[in-house]
Amino acid sequence: MVAKYKSGWQKNTWGPPTDVDYDVLTTNSLLWPYQIVIQYTLPISMTKNYKKKEDAEQAPKSDLVVRNKYKNEYDLGDKGLRISGLLAQQLDGEWHKRFTASDACWDNLPN
Repeated sequence: MVAKYKSGWQKNTWGPPTDVDYDVLTTNSLLWPYQIVIQYTLPISMTKNYKKKEDAEQAPKSDLVVRNKYKNEYDLGDKGLRISGLLAQQLDGEWHKRFTASDACWDNLPN
C-alpha cells in the first residue's frame, strides 16, 4: 500500500503473520460457551518518505520493519462466531484495544 503522510509518500506492507498461537477456552456464558484466542506477530515494513507517489511505488525494499504482537478474541456459540476483542500488546506488555483495518483479513470474519 502506498499512502500520503504529512512528510511525504510511503510504501507499507503488512504480513504475513508469524508466531501464530491459538487456544479454545470454555466460558460461563450460555449464549457464547466458547472463546477462541489467536495470538500472532504481524511484521509491518515501511520505506522512507518520498516526494512523489511514483517513487514510493517503485521503492525496491523497506527501510524499517516493526513487528507488532496482536491478539484476536472470538466468541463461539449457537449464533455462530463473533469478534469479541482485537488487541495489541504495548511496550509495557499490557494488551489494549487496537485499531482495525476494514480490508485486513485478520480484522474481519468471513461472510
